[in-house]
Amino acid sequence: MTAEKGCINWLAIGFSCIVHLLFLIPAVYIVILCAQLNYSLFIWHPACFTVGCCFLMTEAVLGVSGEALLVKWMSRPGRIRLHWVLHILGLGLLAVGFGTVVANKMNHGSRHFRSDHARVGLAGPILSVVVTLNGVLCLNTGACFGKVSLVARKVIHSCLGIITMALLLAGQITGVYKGWWPGTETGRDLTVAAYIAGGILLCAKPLYTTLLRMRTAICS
Repeated sequence: MTAEKGCINWLAIGFSCIVHLLFLIPAVYIVILCAQLNYSLFIWHPACFTVGCCFLMTEAVLGVSGEALLVKWMSRPGRIRLHWVLHILGLGLLAVGFGTVVANKMNHGSRHFRSDHARVGLAGPILSVVVTLNGVLCLNTGACFGKVSLVARKVIHSCLGIITMALLLAGQITGVYKGWWPGTETGRDLTVAAYIAGGILLCAKPLYTTLLRMRTAICS
């Protein structure tokens, strides 16, 4: 029995390390690329979005789902608190990144939201705000929507969260194919592959938990 537990623990640790690295390595790579560019208002856009989305927000999801190695010792309420703190910090960086690219386009007289990247990049942060507001309702069980059960609110929060992460990662992927990219083709391909694999692994456990909650909500 002990050996079996040890095997499960090693598998969990290995899985957690892989997911962390799939987001951490591309994030560091992109920030280094941004630092090598000539300074401009624009470089804050990919840097802030990368750190906000692919580090802080992914860590927020991993933390609340119990996959983050550093929070294994924390209680469930502690992980939830860490989840929303990291999410708010990530949302703040998204706001900075969004504001800088809008200001940069205004300075150059460019038109806004003309590409698929721009539209997806707009939808992700907007839905992130909606997810945040829904998360507040999940934390404050007596606030608003008294007829909607807590389980239903958590299902909505999880579903919207999964969709939001998919949109944010889609924004990152389409972003590396834009003309600003200073890295190599191989670096771009590896970054995209890491985002796709990381996104699937990141959402696997939340999706499974959401399906269980949906069944509970339907049966209750």
